[in-house]
Amino acid sequence: MKITLILVLSIVFGLFSSLFSEVKRGGDILIQVDVCRFKAKEGWTFLETYLAFPRNQLSHEQVGENYEANFEIRINIVSNDSLVTSRAWQLVDRVTSLEDIKSGQQIFDLYSVFVREGHYTLKALVRDQKGGKSGWYEQDFDVIQFPENHLAISDIQFGYNITPDQNKGKFIKNGYRILPNPSRVFGKRTPLLYYYSEIYNLSPLGPGIDSTYLVKTIFKNARGEVVKELPAKKRIRGGSSLVEIGQLYVGSLTPGIYQLEIQVIDNAKADTAIQRKNFLLYGEQKLATKSKERKDEKRLSEFSGMSEKELDELFNQMRYITTSAENKIYKKLKLDGKRQFMSDFWKKRDPDKSTEVNEFMLEYFQRVAVANARFSIGNKQGWKTDQGRVYLLYGEPDEIDRYPSSLGERPYEIWYYNKIEGGIEFVFVDLTGFGEMQLVHSTSRNEIQDYDWRARWLVK
Repeated sequence: MKITLILVLSIVFGLFSSLFSEVKRGGDILIQVDVCRFKAKEGWTFLETYLAFPRNQLSHEQVGENYEANFEIRINIVSNDSLVTSRAWQLVDRVTSLEDIKSGQQIFDLYSVFVREGHYTLKALVRDQKGGKSGWYEQDFDVIQFPENHLAISDIQFGYNITPDQNKGKFIKNGYRILPNPSRVFGKRTPLLYYYSEIYNLSPLGPGIDSTYLVKTIFKNARGEVVKELPAKKRIRGGSSLVEIGQLYVGSLTPGIYQLEIQVIDNAKADTAIQRKNFLLYGEQKLATKSKERKDEKRLSEFSGMSEKELDELFNQMRYITTSAENKIYKKLKLDGKRQFMSDFWKKRDPDKSTEVNEFMLEYFQRVAVANARFSIGNKQGWKTDQGRVYLLYGEPDEIDRYPSSLGERPYEIWYYNKIEGGIEFVFVDLTGFGEMQLVHSTSRNEIQDYDWRARWLVK
């Protein structure tokens, strides 16, 4: 049975929870961000941050014979509540006509800095200075020092294109110009996946020493199963540190979440290094029709390949955002009707129909994955818990206060959302003593309210 995009997103938490669990974003401008770490000298790591956002989300105003959008990008990197580095820069996007701004066009930028080993938080902001719109992104990441004596690989950078270029420039690295793809999304419009990585600490050349190394490229699905393995490439070592680039056609894969795995084997000392990176393949399937119906050929979404059981499971996960009327309609439908319902449901909620990806749908099922990874307890999936429900509806809290069990009191947590309804909070208490936090009070107008919760629920 084919694994479709939505089904994959609902089961992917076990393999990819680290990708989404520490990401926050918001605002009017949808920012895509990726971070890659490369080895530098004397224990330093060279950190690159790639940004992209839709061009049509900027406000272009006429200036002379052209149209211009002025915007600011700001990057802050924080460690242990201390600012490590901060940079803000102003940019101008200029076109001769508003018709030059096409759907799907992206504005790209890059910020690089040297950092030491440690835990960091990246904060990115894009502000449209004329239209007043802005978007922000926040992600935690770790930097572990690359080894000095063992074979190693840098992070994998995904790109829309990689071409040889000996000039100097922001997007040029080691003789290649790389147009980054920080979204890590590929599809029918972008079926070619370009990647760049660096290999460190290969064996030195010498008489009687095998001078070759192997590079293996493997695709795995969300279950961790190998779905495609390309023939190993045998290369000659030209130095201890080398660049590995590639161009892979992913259009033949079924839409879903995948993992690209690169293995490097140093034949001189039988040493192996492995690096992995996740990506999303988003696309539609065509319905094969009879010849007399080909003029009316329809395009079906990812739901076309799902069984009724899979659809019902998916719809159950959507129960926090469906209406009572939609619930009644869905229960009366048969298989084909349920598939069409799913397609229509998400299409109506697509915030930007000009893009290939339904951002709201993707965000929701990413939250399902995170909820399952964080809040599952026993046989109860995380999205079914009170904390999972709140996370699905409201996203990542701005702050969390955690209070472990103390004499006479149950463990509890308070989640704060500072930008919703002027600031709201949720109180969860472990009422059973088995680790499941249950909602007992919230200041949100749509949630349970019990201002006497401390006396009623906290005391054992």
